[in-house]
Amino acid sequence: MVVTHSLDVLKGQPRIENTNFTVETIVRCAENKKIDELCRETGLNDEQIRLALSYCKEKVCTDVFARYCSGCALNSAPVKFKRRLWETADKIYTKYFEV
Repeated sequence: MVVTHSLDVLKGQPRIENTNFTVETIVRCAENKKIDELCRETGLNDEQIRLALSYCKEKVCTDVFARYCSGCALNSAPVKFKRRLWETADKIYTKYFEV
């Protein structure tokens, strides 16, 4: 299981491999749902969600490639309502995965 990107899939946004779930989607959904609820609704497992949150909170995208989630403040494209998604991901990750 890895976070991957390809310019021909979801405009290059980072996503969970073999799915169309972007890191951004997972972070935004996890903000309003418990992890087990998110797993049930999406078919993802908790490891995939942990991976996406970790990827975002560590800002791996800045080290790996120049494509960011569309609603992230790191993205230079003109998008309304950009957010510091890595801060949200860090809070969620800490709440559910750091014991």
